Amino acid sequence: MGLAFLAFGAGTVNLFMLLKANTDLVFEHGLQALGDGAAQQLVELLVTAYLSMAAYLVFKSCEQRLVHWLADDE
Repeated sequence: MGLAFLAFGAGTVNLFMLLKANTDLVFEHGLQALGDGAAQQLVELLVTAYLSMAAYLVFKSCEQRLVHWLADDE
């Protein structure tokens, strides 16, 4: 649970700011920016976003299991 939380936190630090900066660069400079590496960076940012989402889902699953275990009356 702790590792999933840390992975989620590390993956989302400045993620939205970087995505916005990348898309702004592409819209401003077009194909030149894509050819200079903006396309690769955009793909890497999207992969990071999906990995962060997966880490969040693992964390929430562990949290739910822990809450049910703690609240179990049996």
